[in-house]
Amino acid sequence: MYQPRETEKNAAPAATETMPETMSKATPKAIPKGPYARSLARKRRRALREKAAANASAEQWRADNKAAIAAHNAFMEKHGVCADAFRGR
Repeated sequence: MYQPRETEKNAAPAATETMPETMSKATPKAIPKGPYARSLARKRRRALREKAAANASAEQWRADNKAAIAAHNAFMEKHGVCADAFRGR
């Protein structure tokens, strides 16, 4: 059987603990130094460019297919989902 230590018995729950004022603010991560610093910076920039390109591509797809999506949604509103017949609705 688990027996809490004396320090655990008197400890306040973690949810009620407060952080010091300096710790409550978000701080930026340390910038690495050394031979890998440039490589990491390049990887971060490339990842951000790829993410921006993917977001732009997704927005373009939504714009190109807006009419088809609206037509599909209208059809579903009018006729319902095909599986509804099997579900007894």
